[in-house]
Amino acid sequence: MKTRVFVHIILLLSILCLPTIVCAQEKVCKPPNARNLTDYIEERICENLKGRVDQTDPTKQADAPAAAENSTSLVERSSAPDLLGFGLDFLNLSDSAAGDKKSATPKTLTFSAYALKSALSSQDPLDPEIYNKNRKWRSVSFTLGYEVPENTNTREPVIGIKWLAHNGRDLANKNNQDELANIQQALDDSAIGFSVIRGEVRLYLFDLLQKRDKLPDGITLTTLNEFNKHVVVDATKVESILSSLSADEVKNIDAIISKHISAFATLDTKTKNAVNAIRTRPQFALEFITKQRKGTRPDEYSGVLTFDKGMGTSSITLNGSFIFNNNRTGRDSRGGKFSAGFHLPLQAFKPLGYSDPLQLSLEADATGMTGMTPMYRAQAKLTVPIPKLPGMEIPISISVANRTEFVKEKEVKGKFGFTFDLSKTWKAFRDAFQRIE
Repeated sequence: MKTRVFVHIILLLSILCLPTIVCAQEKVCKPPNARNLTDYIEERICENLKGRVDQTDPTKQADAPAAAENSTSLVERSSAPDLLGFGLDFLNLSDSAAGDKKSATPKTLTFSAYALKSALSSQDPLDPEIYNKNRKWRSVSFTLGYEVPENTNTREPVIGIKWLAHNGRDLANKNNQDELANIQQALDDSAIGFSVIRGEVRLYLFDLLQKRDKLPDGITLTTLNEFNKHVVVDATKVESILSSLSADEVKNIDAIISKHISAFATLDTKTKNAVNAIRTRPQFALEFITKQRKGTRPDEYSGVLTFDKGMGTSSITLNGSFIFNNNRTGRDSRGGKFSAGFHLPLQAFKPLGYSDPLQLSLEADATGMTGMTPMYRAQAKLTVPIPKLPGMEIPISISVANRTEFVKEKEVKGKFGFTFDLSKTWKAFRDAFQRIE
């Protein structure tokens, strides 16, 4: 019976999610007409900016679901890592110091539908244009892993699927497009920075075409000045050059842009205001999580509705959950849980930086189940980014509860762990160390 319920819920979520990611495509920055080189550079800056705003969002949850017993979080966030997130619990500070102390380490792996699509299609998932077109594929994520009950070495599977059903931060939204236009205008006004990018791209293309055995039809080059005078301003010739570029050559152009974009964009007040405005938009997510327990402990099935809303550089998260416990030795129980969290960054706001800020979270939840005394928990959590390693963090939490899930006594619990967001680490590393040839 429980297997049938689990399969039906998974099928329902798949039916709801997949049409949205298959049918919807993200708007791109490409103008409809032929482009000269300045048009092309502005287009690539636009694509890079759109991707950077999304990739550097500090609200994506890489750690274990809040429903997992060992999680350092009491609330679920609405969005997951773009590609892959990894979370583990280093130490549960409330475990016994002797006897049957646990040796297993709880682990969870979260990956997006976009990561699967990219792997199957052999596309570069961090290419800005591909990344922006496939926003809907990144709205669905899957979690696989296991939790470990206190003072045991038992691994109990945790399986989940999450769908970001409403994304107010979707850059296809008109309000967000207007905010992006403000950033682009700020970049255009930064003439020095744009000129540096344009000059390096011109030189890169000139050297590239000189090395080729066969230039595009109708193009002959002898000097950089001739290239600038007769090619760069001619949209037809530029389109011919652009259509001949390989994926790696486009990636090199993006590397030139990434090298300079932060130097004059992240210091701009308009950029801060625009990114901040986008990240205050609301998000709603639907999630299904099951914990398959061993022995006489009941299997748990949870449906979770998550709401996220930015408040300046801070944010709030609200969760409402329906919970069903399938008891092997007694009556099944049903109930619900309400969770709330307030997240406050403790460092200066860096709108386009891949390293998330040091963050304090104040969280609480209340759970009511049939045949059980209500359970209340409160928690303070500090999320510490690892210096020089974007996407890697150490969450530390201290929580207090009036009772535990299975024992009717007050509990104080301390935990810390490790989380890893592959997309942030990979993109930051590539932007910093990619060699332009």
